[in-house]
Amino acid sequence: MIKQMLMKKVVLLNGLIALMLVGCSKSSDEAGGGAADDRTPIMLSLGTQQPGITVDGPRTRGAGAIGVPGADGTLGTWNGQKLKILAFRKNKISVEAADVEDIGAVGAWATTTTQAAVSGLAWENGATLYYPIQNAYDFYGYYIDDAMNGDPVITPDTEGADAIPGYVSIPVAIDGSQDLMVAKAELTDAQKAILDTYLDAGATDEEKEAMYARAYSSYTARRGVQPQMMFKHLLSRLTVGVKAGTSEIVSAGQDGVYITSLELTDVYNKGNMIVSVASQKLEPVESSKTDGTLSLGIIGDNVADLTIDGISFKGVKPTSTTDLVPIGESVMAMPGETSFNVAIKMRQVKDGKLLKTDEIPFESIIKAPAAKEMGEDGNPINIAKDENGNILKDNKGNILYRFLEGYTYYVKLTMNGLEDIEITASLTPWKDGGDIPVTPGEDE
Repeated sequence: MIKQMLMKKVVLLNGLIALMLVGCSKSSDEAGGGAADDRTPIMLSLGTQQPGITVDGPRTRGAGAIGVPGADGTLGTWNGQKLKILAFRKNKISVEAADVEDIGAVGAWATTTTQAAVSGLAWENGATLYYPIQNAYDFYGYYIDDAMNGDPVITPDTEGADAIPGYVSIPVAIDGSQDLMVAKAELTDAQKAILDTYLDAGATDEEKEAMYARAYSSYTARRGVQPQMMFKHLLSRLTVGVKAGTSEIVSAGQDGVYITSLELTDVYNKGNMIVSVASQKLEPVESSKTDGTLSLGIIGDNVADLTIDGISFKGVKPTSTTDLVPIGESVMAMPGETSFNVAIKMRQVKDGKLLKTDEIPFESIIKAPAAKEMGEDGNPINIAKDENGNILKDNKGNILYRFLEGYTYYVKLTMNGLEDIEITASLTPWKDGGDIPVTPGEDE
């Protein structure tokens, strides 16, 4: 974590903040700004690796995963998500009046406007926000759902021999239902090509870079170059399906073995989203792992809502030995772990009666699979290494891998009975990876 000494912290205001991007001086384009008599509106556009949102019906938890493809494999769409947009002077994180008096660096809320893979953004309350006449700015955005866990804090850049880059820290607390995303606007090749047309023929690389450094500003906006942000997922996503390992537990009507709860245990459930010039990432709060749990919401069309012997519960049961029945939408966890402990609870109904009054517990482990992408060393990009670069292995000598941000792992539960559940997991888009075999009772 960046040093805190001598850093002035300014708490970002919670709620709706007007981002009044209003020019205060009359200058030429030379400062990277725009004409004094023609203020230019800021028009943002955005996408995700696979933008979209799923899960219909009421929810009492977070909104679920953004970027889920449709059943036919097509990309999903944005659908009115509320995003926070931050803006800072180019290559700086600062709250000094000289840097932010025109742009309101504490940020503003905006909402996606269309159901499309790439959407525009409408500023809160229908506002029109303008670039300052002078200077260029970096734009950042984040999607946090209902996971806010305190006021965001700006730690500004420091100067001098021991200068430290500044950052914004947004505290979050997750329960498994929230998707956390972040973005920084970067010039695309197409936008660079547009700006190149305003240079003399034969312009040097240095001259081109000087032109690109004017983004984003009134100068570049009036030339058709506005911020475009590609949002990235900061969590690993697990979806779950269940099938029967034997036809003996497939029952018609209310009878059957129901999954009533699925949790990841001993996991981080608090962290800080870090936004800086160099990177945008999620850092876990170490102490949150002690008692941290993340739960899969038992929701969706496959959920049975039952009352048996005076006990009400919701659950999903396998209906065949071949087809997987989805359980809920997904559970999203902080990446970087080599395995997740999973705790499952079940109820069995036979002849219209509960076999046990209490839920039946079952525990197992989900290990991360090797990613399909290879690194420069010829190993999967998620191979687990210690701080010295040594490859990590379990107590059986098997190489370990880490769960990656932006990847979906499809966890497959095969129920052979109340005391025997086989678990495997494979990767599907967001990004695709491989299979994870998990055996009940297997040593870590």
